Amino acid sequence: DAGRTPFFIYLHYMEPHSPYQPPPEHRRRFAGPYDGNPLVAAGVPAPIEDLLFRQRRPDLVSAADVDHLRDLYDEEIAYFDTQLENLFALLAERRLLDTTIVILAADHGESFDEHGSMTHCRTIFGTETHTPLLMWIPGVAAQRVAVPAENLDILPTVLDYLGVGAPSGLQGRSLRPVLEGRTEEPPRVARSFHKQLRTISDERYRVMLDITSGWTGAFDRTSDPAERVDLFAAGRAPQAVDKLRDRLLASVASLEGDRARHNV
Repeated sequence: DAGRTPFFIYLHYMEPHSPYQPPPEHRRRFAGPYDGNPLVAAGVPAPIEDLLFRQRRPDLVSAADVDHLRDLYDEEIAYFDTQLENLFALLAERRLLDTTIVILAADHGESFDEHGSMTHCRTIFGTETHTPLLMWIPGVAAQRVAVPAENLDILPTVLDYLGVGAPSGLQGRSLRPVLEGRTEEPPRVARSFHKQLRTISDERYRVMLDITSGWTGAFDRTSDPAERVDLFAAGRAPQAVDKLRDRLLASVASLEGDRARHNV
C-alpha cells in the first residue's frame, strides 16, 4: 500500500520524441493543414535528415516541412502535459502529494534545423542540451530557478531531502541550497557530453570543446539565445568566458584523463 509504505516509481514516457505522432484522440492546437511530403505529414523527420546529412543539400530543406514537424512536436508536448496532469491527479486522489517527491527530467532536447541539426544527438547547442527539470518537493515553495543544474544533481537532491547521506564519488550536487536561497561556492555550472563534443554553461555563457580537433566556441546565451555568434571567433570573449573554458578543460582532464588531454 503506497499510502503506508515508502515507495519509488520510475515512469519513462517516450513522448515527446520522433516520430512526432500525437494520438488521434488528442485535440490539435498547433499543427494545422499540411499537404507536403507524406512522411513529414506523418511526423517522420527522415526526409529532412536525409537532405541535411546524407545529400548535404540544406538549400532543399523546406521551411514549411520543418515548421510542420516542429508543430507536431509541440502537439506531443501538449499531450504529455495531459498525462502528467493525470499523474498528479492520481497522487492527489490517494492523498500522496503532501508526502511524495515528484521529479520530471529529460535526457535531451530536439533540434529543428537550428545549427543544421534535426532531432537530436548531433550537436551540443542549447536546443539539444537545455532540458526541463521540474521538482515537486512537499514544503518547498514554488519558484523558478535560473541557476544551472544537471540531471546528475537529481540523486543527491533527493537523498538530501530524505535525510540520507549521499555516497562519496557523486558528480552531482544537491540543489537544496539553491531551492532554499543559499549562496554556493564554487558557482554552479551545467555540463554536457556527446561523442567528441563537450560543453559547460553558467547562467550566461556556454563554452564548447571538440576534444578531437581542439576547437572551442563560446556563446552569450543572454544576448544571443540562438547561439549564433561565436565569441572566440569574433574576438569578443570576456574574461568570464576564458575562466569557464579553463574550468571545462580541467573537468575534461579530470574525468577523462590522458586520452582527453592528448586530444586537446
